[in-house]
Amino acid sequence: MDLIVQLSKAKKPRWTRPLRLVGLLHEGVWRFWITNIFDLAFTPQLIFDLYRQRWLVELFFNYLKHGLHVEHLFSRNENGIMVEIYSALILYLLTQIVMALAAEQTGLPLETFSFKRSCELVKAFLLTHLSQLLGQTRTALLTFFQQLVQAVALMGQRDKCRSPA
Repeated sequence: MDLIVQLSKAKKPRWTRPLRLVGLLHEGVWRFWITNIFDLAFTPQLIFDLYRQRWLVELFFNYLKHGLHVEHLFSRNENGIMVEIYSALILYLLTQIVMALAAEQTGLPLETFSFKRSCELVKAFLLTHLSQLLGQTRTALLTFFQQLVQAVALMGQRDKCRSPA
C-alpha cells in the first residue's frame, strides 16, 4: 500500500516536500513508514527490509556506545578519537568471535550468550593475562585464546530470567 502524504496543513509548514507512506502487513500486523523514496522499485517489502537492516546498525551503535563505553571519548583530536573508536571496534569484534567459538564449543546457540557479560570477561582476561600473552610463543597464544573461549563458554551465557544484554 502506498500513499503520497502531507505532514501539515499549516499555512507555513516546516516540511513542504511530498512524502510516501508505505504500509505492509507483516505477521498479521500493519506496519507503516514514511519515506522520501518514490521509486516504485522500492516495494513496501524492500523498504521494510531496509528499515529492519537499519535497526541492526542502530543496535550495533548501541553496543558501541553503551556496551563498549564509547559514549564519552577522552581524546580531543581526530587521531585520538579514531584510535578510541578502532580500539572499541576491535574489542567488539574479538568479543563476537570469542562468543561464536564458545557457542560452537558448547553446542549452544549464539543468542544464549550475553554480549555485555562476554565483553567484560574478554576485557578482564586480557588485563590479567596480557603480560603473559605478549611474552610467549604462538603455542602460548593459541592456549590463551582457547582458555578465553572456555571462560566465555562457561560464564558468558545470559541469565534465563534477565532481559537480553
